[in-house]
Amino acid sequence: MLVRLLARLPNPVTRAQARREFLTENPDWPEEAPQILITRALYSDLKDYEDQTIAKIARNENKDPLEIVMDIMLDDRGNTKRVNIFNERGRRAGRALTSSGLDVH
Repeated sequence: MLVRLLARLPNPVTRAQARREFLTENPDWPEEAPQILITRALYSDLKDYEDQTIAKIARNENKDPLEIVMDIMLDDRGNTKRVNIFNERGRRAGRALTSSGLDVH
């Protein structure tokens, strides 16, 4: 599924479709952006994102947080790791950034 998602992100039409599907399935977005911390990026150009939240990166780059997520996923080929600072039980939960809900068909 990751390969299919990564193939969709460079194309503006399929990227927009992935965006719509994500927002439909995640009505609380972008309130979650401050809770997603990038912990590790494989691609060297993304190393500056480590230890920053999606919200902070988006502010710094003057971009939409979801666009930042899609850009990072595409640039790092799905290898970026993230931590939800607080999940629904108030605990840290580490996952790959690709488990963010953009794993659409």
